[in-house]
Amino acid sequence: MKALTLYDRGSTLLIIGGVLMLCLIVGGYFLMSDRAGQNSVRGIELESFGTVPEDPVFTERSGREMRLGELRGAPWVASFIFTRCQGICPIMTESLGVLQDDLDPESRVKLVSFTVDPEYDTPERLAEYATEHNADSDRWLFLRTGDSVVQNLARDAFHVAIAEGTDPMEPIIHSSKFFVVDAEGEVRGIFDGRSQEGRRRLLSLLKSLY
Repeated sequence: MKALTLYDRGSTLLIIGGVLMLCLIVGGYFLMSDRAGQNSVRGIELESFGTVPEDPVFTERSGREMRLGELRGAPWVASFIFTRCQGICPIMTESLGVLQDDLDPESRVKLVSFTVDPEYDTPERLAEYATEHNADSDRWLFLRTGDSVVQNLARDAFHVAIAEGTDPMEPIIHSSKFFVVDAEGEVRGIFDGRSQEGRRRLLSLLKSLY
């Protein structure tokens, strides 16, 4: 077998060194790509879509008056519904019921349903509706206030509109999204919580906010 010359040995070392360097570069690329992807997802999830004011006063289905500021200190999920809706609201409320069951019982997360039909949705009607959907009174709040207040809240904090509709099944048009609000009142995520995948992503974000 022919002995390697100094030239051959040098060339071999250069080749081996080049291969090792290439492996480091490729490995580093994929490592940085994973981190960048994770940071990108986290950045999107933690973007602030709006701020929920503390001052507006609402009446809960129990008849108790409360300011939205009382929700500060723990994450919560907001939705807009009304009890005489026969369109999207029953689907949304059923999905919130599933979400209620999926929540960690040790967490302080609240579900908050704002009625967009406060003239019709008295606390008594909201209480009856909540009972029909097995809403835990400690976990799930149903809130009503003046029509202009809830419209301003939807527009200014959640950037969605409430309007009159022409469909007898759903005479009021409103958002079907679920909104995740953090402990400081910042809207951190907007989801189609009616689907299993939407609820999964919503729960994932909530867990990051505990």
